[in-house]
Amino acid sequence: MAVIKRAVEITTTFSPREIQLLSALIIINPEKTSGRLSQINTGEGKTTIVAMLAAIKALEGHKIDIITSSPELAKPQAEQQKTFFNIFGLTVGHNGNDGGGGGGGGGSGTEIKDQYRADIVYGAAGDFQGDILRDEYSKLGTRSGRKCDVAIVDEVDSMLIDGKNHIVMLSSPMPAMDHLEPLLATIWIQIEETAKCIREINGKDYYIQQEDMINDDGTMKSDAVEHAFLIEGTKEEFIKKCTEKHIRKILRDIEHLTDDDDKIIPDEYPKIKIPIHLRELVTKIQLTTWIDSAIHAKYRSKNEQHYIIKNGKIAPVDAQNTGIVQQNMHWNNGLHQFLQIKHGAK
Repeated sequence: MAVIKRAVEITTTFSPREIQLLSALIIINPEKTSGRLSQINTGEGKTTIVAMLAAIKALEGHKIDIITSSPELAKPQAEQQKTFFNIFGLTVGHNGNDGGGGGGGGGSGTEIKDQYRADIVYGAAGDFQGDILRDEYSKLGTRSGRKCDVAIVDEVDSMLIDGKNHIVMLSSPMPAMDHLEPLLATIWIQIEETAKCIREINGKDYYIQQEDMINDDGTMKSDAVEHAFLIEGTKEEFIKKCTEKHIRKILRDIEHLTDDDDKIIPDEYPKIKIPIHLRELVTKIQLTTWIDSAIHAKYRSKNEQHYIIKNGKIAPVDAQNTGIVQQNMHWNNGLHQFLQIKHGAK
């Protein structure tokens, strides 16, 4: 511990305080079958304590994974402690995007494999999970044969409480998904057009329907006649119902149209063709979910609150927990695509 203390003094402008030394001593001597959980108050220097622990365990021959509370902390903490670790001949890396991998960064390149050959690797829980999946499931060799040895978790409450519902899954493009882009765009357009026809009158929502402005002889009518229909239920429910009916008619999905009148579709009614192998997925499984996602994107997802637009791309924000921008994450069930349509983003 005296050597570790001296190394901190050489690489920084301060000497470790008693609380830091005592914390490290307590944590490095757990029972063989258990770990240690320590509460370190804010301002007591957790980053230094973690680095001291990592150096001690690495000198014992272990590979150390330091789990940070966010991906953004991995690279700066690794670089900040690099000189300290190098004093002992230890190497340090990180698994964030700049390291070549990360929870959504791919993880199969040479750079990320080199990072995992280091004695000590910094990274967020989701990035470690993603790279383990790529290594063990996709057989990409992402972790360069690195085993799960010693884990030091910074802010364990962030991982186990704030992030308890976070799930990491590997994703890949669905075959022929590009054929569904016109359908998603049509869903968005229909929702927008329906919303334009809704007005609030005396605290109630009405659907305003305007008669055709052109006479049978081709001349323009002098006065526009509007009809207002009271909306039963919520505005969003009405928009969903109208949109679903229109889209099913466009798809000629007569089986799932509930009203007999709607099942009689004129030949001139707009039509979208989708690949046969995707038709059941669209009509029986995904359509209502996509419409829900489009409505969510229009009315409930807020820019600068639930997501930000960075470099022309939608980046989700962990609004309920840490408030961190999750650049590697994509929402599922079409929500991400509808937000892209909403803002003209990539």
